[in-house]
Amino acid sequence: MGELFFKAIVEMKFSCKASQYPLIRGALIATNLIAPANKVVEGKARLIVKSDATTLTQKQRQLEIDAVEAMLAECWEATLALVSGDVEEAAAYRLFGRLSSRVVLFLTKKQKEGPEQVEYKRLSDIKRKFFAEKAALDGSGADTASRASGDKPDTKNETKTKTMSLQDVSSARFAAEKDGYVVGELYSKKGQQGIFKLMYMADTEVSFQLQSVRLGEGEVVKASVSYDALKKVFAPYTGKLQTKLSPETVEKFALELHPLIDIDCERCGVFRVLIEVGKKHVACEALLAFYQNPNEVRVATEKITKGDLKLVPVTELSKLTAFVPKGCAAGHTAMVTGGSVPFALESPVKPKLDDGQEWNKHVIVAGYWWVTSTTDKEAANMAFAAVKAGDIKIPIMINSKVVKKHDKLCYLDEGAAKKAKVA
Repeated sequence: MGELFFKAIVEMKFSCKASQYPLIRGALIATNLIAPANKVVEGKARLIVKSDATTLTQKQRQLEIDAVEAMLAECWEATLALVSGDVEEAAAYRLFGRLSSRVVLFLTKKQKEGPEQVEYKRLSDIKRKFFAEKAALDGSGADTASRASGDKPDTKNETKTKTMSLQDVSSARFAAEKDGYVVGELYSKKGQQGIFKLMYMADTEVSFQLQSVRLGEGEVVKASVSYDALKKVFAPYTGKLQTKLSPETVEKFALELHPLIDIDCERCGVFRVLIEVGKKHVACEALLAFYQNPNEVRVATEKITKGDLKLVPVTELSKLTAFVPKGCAAGHTAMVTGGSVPFALESPVKPKLDDGQEWNKHVIVAGYWWVTSTTDKEAANMAFAAVKAGDIKIPIMINSKVVKKHDKLCYLDEGAAKKAKVA
């Protein structure tokens, strides 16, 4: 079976510290001893592996494990009674060994992989099989139904902690709860819209109730399903229930009272003016040459007289916002006199490739955004200004001195220049 397997059995850590669960640990080892040939790899049994042992220690399986350990203890007492009687010792121990392997294969969902290839539906069925085989060995006849089914657990084997009976963990309800079906939780029903709440789990069926804000007052829609069909019909719902917005909330954010509708209308008006001003001075863009890596703009004509070059910060509508973004350079804000808020202009997307065929559709080439900053007052040849259109002032850049062909266009970053001077 290998060192790793035995180490995994020894190091099993159950959430309940009242017992070390020796019978379950022994059952895991016993089950690997009967591994069929196709579950033996390089001479080591692989019917039960480390992950199977780890699964049995999960907190959500503690009640089930407690009940199984109690059942194995009861059956071990019955086995010892056989040994002290007239039954051959080896036959009695084989009986308990079969019980142990059946229990482990049931717990690990590997019943088809065992040598018997028999699938028991409940742990109580496995216990009943043990007592039937015991009766055949000692000739005592069938044991009492209550003992075989686990209705009356042996008080000698009760632990100090409260455990569930074997009947409980063998029930369809317990299996459903293990699969995630819990009273009060939400579920979706196959083939039907709406979310259902699990209301009650009876012995033979599960009851749900539709949760909907659209139902009339006093109207209730219920649905019941058997445990066999439960997983086929209802699935756990992880979303949220539909809620109805209050009329007060809707009114506050609807057209008439919405706080941003008027601002957006203003924004559209500012954008329209921006484009009009840009078109008025579009001839200036033809006097420039644009460069990448790094991005900069230079004069492409022989000479431009002072004040004749006017660059407008044309951008896309989404870059015109009703607030000043952090890091927005001075002069990049269009002020609306008489309006409600200032608007900030941000640079449009700049191309990253040389080939214009590959440019993003949002690219807008406007000289204003390609002018670079400098801390050298003598090198600066562009200055911030503004043009007025109605009540709206649009910031522009204008050449503050004569510029000649190949001159790089720069504006003075006064803040950085002051810091450089202090340094």
